[in-house]
Amino acid sequence: MEKRVLFINSGRGFNEDMELVRRLLSKRFKVETIISDSCESIVEGFQKIKDRIDTLVIDHHMNEGIKALNNLIALAPELKVIVLSNSVYCSDENGCGHCKENYNKMRLLKPVSKKTLISAIEAFHSDRCEYDGECELPTKSFLF
Repeated sequence: MEKRVLFINSGRGFNEDMELVRRLLSKRFKVETIISDSCESIVEGFQKIKDRIDTLVIDHHMNEGIKALNNLIALAPELKVIVLSNSVYCSDENGCGHCKENYNKMRLLKPVSKKTLISAIEAFHSDRCEYDGECELPTKSFLF
């Protein structure tokens, strides 16, 4: 059965590179796309298609990305989520442990090659985020 992937990115951040990624994914998977800068419109679009999606790919550094991500996993906590990120800092305010125990998320640090992204979708691993324990927000003692 063909995997069904939802690719979410912001309108402002959607550029030729993102379009290329979407087209590449479309060659291997059934791809739905939501392009929006609004968390509300992302959630609204997701609710219409969530039963048809196996894996969500989202960049949590886009405008309202963390807010959208948290809303989507609240609606479908079992959903496989691949978070594209510029950093290892956790996108869940409760920290890595909570995320690892309650969600099916993995993080890929950008830049992400097409081979890595395709591999992550095809063989989504249950050990989830490989940065467990490394992605807690820094404490005040480490801030300058």
